[in-house]
Amino acid sequence: MKILHIICISLLCAATTACAQTQANKVAVQDAVWMPKAYLDARKVHPPQDTFWKTVDFAKYLSPVSALRITNSSGQQQVSVYTYGAENFPIAVTGTKHAGTRKEWLLDKPIFTGGQSAIYDNVHFSLISHNNDRTDLWVGLIYEDGKKDSIQLAPVPKQDGNAPLWMHANNYLAYYFKGKQFDIYDDKGTLLYDNVKTDTNGAIEGLPGYKSWSITSNNIFQIISDNQADPGISSFNVAFKGENISLQPEQATGTLNKPLVLKEKTKY
Repeated sequence: MKILHIICISLLCAATTACAQTQANKVAVQDAVWMPKAYLDARKVHPPQDTFWKTVDFAKYLSPVSALRITNSSGQQQVSVYTYGAENFPIAVTGTKHAGTRKEWLLDKPIFTGGQSAIYDNVHFSLISHNNDRTDLWVGLIYEDGKKDSIQLAPVPKQDGNAPLWMHANNYLAYYFKGKQFDIYDDKGTLLYDNVKTDTNGAIEGLPGYKSWSITSNNIFQIISDNQADPGISSFNVAFKGENISLQPEQATGTLNKPLVLKEKTKY
């Protein structure tokens, strides 16, 4: 009985410790989707239709962490991170480093793609909150050379359904082209097509031989032909030039595969 009693006490202590460790590892802020505060502040100043977003450097606002999501289900907290260039994925809290009113939760290394993979290869990430404020959250970064940096986050407010919180330039372009009407010129100023419509469902009207449009990664505007036997795709790099849009072709041949200028008309 004495041995059994000791075992029970040991198991109880272990369970209590595990529970305490789990509780300590929980990020003590409100459940929400969080984004960099500087980006959310810019959204308040510049509405979605503002020309500001046509030329903004999204990486300036949304790198290295674009968004952070914290949820709790059945007593279990899930933390997921959306980095600039990588999809939303779960991330583990590996430990804590609390000091007074400053709480810090150490994170596994987030996943990055492209050039950012090398930039953040040896960077340690954490989440920081102050004064038990559940609306105060920062992403902490410690670089290999010892340099430290932090990015303030804020909870994402409810948004108008027509004004999505785009993460990257291609998300913004997909929003921008919906429900628009353009005249299309060549780069010499000759009108090629007028009243071309890009509707909200991805159909395109007024462009002979083409049926739909889409935005792919890397700011590529694609239009797809209506020839079922030989569906062709014309792809263009997009750049805003003042009030107009410059399309630079990715392919060398084809009817539309040449530099084009789109001039937006009054919304139809």
